[in-house]
Amino acid sequence: MVATLAVAGGLAFAAPASAAEPSDLQTMLSSMGLAPLAAQASDRPEDVRSVLQKRFAEVRKSIDRCQTFLGRNFPKTATDAILKGVALKPGGFDAAVAAAHARLNDAASSGRLARHDLDVCVRLVDMRIGGRTEYVRSLEQIDRSIYKCGKVLAAGTPSQAAVDVLRTLDRRAGSPTYTEAGTLAALDRAFGRSTGLTRLDLDTCAAAYDLDRETQPLTSPRLDVSYCPAGSTFCEGTVPGYTCCSAPLPVCAQSCDEDGDCEPYCEPSLSCFPGDATVLTESGDHKPMADVRVGDRVQVVHADGTLGFEDVYLQTHQDAAVTQTYVRLTLDSGRSLVLSPRHFIPTATDGSAWDDRLIVGANEVQAGDRVWYLAEDGQMRLGTVATASREAATGAFNPLTMQGSIVVDGVVASAHSDWFLDGYVSAHAQAQIYQAMFAPVRGIYTLIGPEWTRTIAEDWGVVDAARAGTGSPAALPLGAAALGGGLLVALLGLHLIRRRRARLA
Repeated sequence: MVATLAVAGGLAFAAPASAAEPSDLQTMLSSMGLAPLAAQASDRPEDVRSVLQKRFAEVRKSIDRCQTFLGRNFPKTATDAILKGVALKPGGFDAAVAAAHARLNDAASSGRLARHDLDVCVRLVDMRIGGRTEYVRSLEQIDRSIYKCGKVLAAGTPSQAAVDVLRTLDRRAGSPTYTEAGTLAALDRAFGRSTGLTRLDLDTCAAAYDLDRETQPLTSPRLDVSYCPAGSTFCEGTVPGYTCCSAPLPVCAQSCDEDGDCEPYCEPSLSCFPGDATVLTESGDHKPMADVRVGDRVQVVHADGTLGFEDVYLQTHQDAAVTQTYVRLTLDSGRSLVLSPRHFIPTATDGSAWDDRLIVGANEVQAGDRVWYLAEDGQMRLGTVATASREAATGAFNPLTMQGSIVVDGVVASAHSDWFLDGYVSAHAQAQIYQAMFAPVRGIYTLIGPEWTRTIAEDWGVVDAARAGTGSPAALPLGAAALGGGLLVALLGLHLIRRRRARLA
């Protein structure tokens, strides 16, 4: 991992520990016309943190896809057993993964698993780390360790001293461990606090980082490659070519075929809540956003300004692995709300009446603005925003409620966020338009219920198709048709099934 951190940004070749310092590497790459790569070869703490977060998020996405695909299609066999069986096949590792990829997808009754994801998961369960040559961890244990490492990074940019410790993480020849006896203590001292990691966690994260880097070949750019303009992000896949991502599509993503070849593209940032944000359910439980499901009844503010509970009728974002920038609004009451920059929140105008509220994006809220929160006595009160800051957090979830509001961590927020109209009309107008647009979906949900809605919207990928089809106003008809049409077809199918059963009875 030392070489990887020395060129933080993940160059696809592994430099030895004695390689040139990052500044020399930057000079070399720039002289060759590879400025986008030179920009990644940084030892700045914020850059190292960004690269680690991105890599950990990619590994956790692959784990989630493997667990979902294998658990859904082969429920009688443990996921780890399937993956370890692939690793033990004769004929070479790559040949074994290729054969297993074809076999598993052919036998699957639902969805497909990309070869890259299978490759990563098989390599993960085949890792031998932690100081014991035969020690192999389960996929669930590996995911938990990576999650813990991600939380440490999400807490803030590491110091230069912490980066220096991270750069010492390297697997010595003949050793199954990336760490030494004093590595964890040195890292805690560099962070100025206990990271909460064990040595095995740190070994797992270092090994997973290197493993994922090795499975993602670097794009081969031409020497006449132009630089990405200021404010944009260099985006690459595993096939030749690159793109530059900027607003309104600032997030680098990859589109992968069944063989694991990935092309880069840009997509909107996910506007939602992190996975550890909580909602209050009608049963009185505080449920993490990552566990909220369609059909759950969560606390909201009704149109008349009273508190109550409503069904979650749709989840427009569900990504447990992604790590991205969020806004934290801390109130003078002590409450705080973490939400994405373009997720909407109602604010009080000159008056204090709920009917006079103005819905704005979280990035528009400033210290001194007033928002509604749940007081200790259970009543809704107005509080003043003391600070508005940025931080990284893991997970992206956006549950929609029947009337369009939701109480998250005791602070009132909108259920809506930026979509295809962002930049064209105000957040207040967008929230009203989106609420009206989803009226047919709410009607269909009322008719078919939570279970069918989850199956159609999530398992069949209708929500993903709708989101992909509405990146701009011009593409709205495609996305709207995918969402409304998919639910409508399912409704008709359910109606026909019920009629057939009635006749047979």
